[in-house]
Amino acid sequence: MKKFLAYFFGGIACMGVGAGFYIAVATYSRPAAASLPFARQMTTTDAVNELLPLVGKSLAGKVKVAVTPAPLPTPVAKPTTIFFGGDIMLGRAVATKIAKNGSEAFFNKIKDPVLSADYAIANLEGPLTTINTSPGNDMRFHFDPALTAQLANSGFDAFSLANNHGLDQGAQGFIDTKNNLIAAHLGFFGDASDDNGSVLRFTVGGKNFAAIGAQDVYRQIDPAAIGTEIKAEKDAGNFVIIYPHWGVEYQHSANARQNTLAHAFIDAGADMVVGSHPHVMEGVEMYKGKPIFYSLGNLVFDQYFSADTQEGLGLRLNIAADGSTSVDLLPYKIPQSQPVLANGDQKVKLLDALASYSPPALKDEIIAGNIKF
Repeated sequence: MKKFLAYFFGGIACMGVGAGFYIAVATYSRPAAASLPFARQMTTTDAVNELLPLVGKSLAGKVKVAVTPAPLPTPVAKPTTIFFGGDIMLGRAVATKIAKNGSEAFFNKIKDPVLSADYAIANLEGPLTTINTSPGNDMRFHFDPALTAQLANSGFDAFSLANNHGLDQGAQGFIDTKNNLIAAHLGFFGDASDDNGSVLRFTVGGKNFAAIGAQDVYRQIDPAAIGTEIKAEKDAGNFVIIYPHWGVEYQHSANARQNTLAHAFIDAGADMVVGSHPHVMEGVEMYKGKPIFYSLGNLVFDQYFSADTQEGLGLRLNIAADGSTSVDLLPYKIPQSQPVLANGDQKVKLLDALASYSPPALKDEIIAGNIKF
């Protein structure tokens, strides 16, 4: 009888301790997150570990709680836009006008599409440096480093440096350019002396991008080498943009070399090709469902000797939340080196001209100002 009573009351005691522990775990609450040095979500395991000392060390290590990890939140896809502009040259007559009118005036009338984009890229046609090794040579560019801040204030995020003027002030001028851009928190990609190009990776709207710059003016792009870079970036899950400096100045039609390279880029996996150097707009091509813009022309330049060199094409890449892609065509005029978005009849005229440089199959989309791919 004594043994029976001992077991009976012992069982009740154990049940009481277990019930008390269950109630303590169920009702215990932490202080509000705002009172903590940092906020975190408390799991059932956290509660057990913190309450063990309250119910006795004899239970430590004997209580096991099965915890199902909370699922990670699904990333919300966001519409993303990237702006692309043509060649920017801030020396010679442009520098004279900046000294007279201030630098802000040069981007005021095109700031809206640049600032409203999630990311904005253009080609910087020369070094940002105080070095001037050839003061009497107008074809050896150098730009006042103080203008770097204006580039950032105008909404640009990164620049291609892969062009035939990147080394106009030598290796040190090129180093100065990169350091000045870094100081202004601006990105850059491409190297005037590198056959293989160079890559800038960035993320906007939850999407990963890679921009690869290379020049084919006084060096020759190696399509196999850049093809390897493109494949690596695609394998990493990036949307790949190639920014080549190529072609023949003042020609509206891309040449065979540009065609060959552009197709090789797409064959290697590139999603989009955006060209520069001819100083005029060249045609648009779709190849295997991917767009090739052979030349955007100038953006800020002092080539006042023709109407064509005072025109250019801006691009706004749109990636919708569902992943669909399109490009808005934003032509502009460049009176006195100051780009102004074209509207009305002027826009129609510029898009008609662009269509005339492009395959007939794209005519309707170009005139409508939007290309889907």
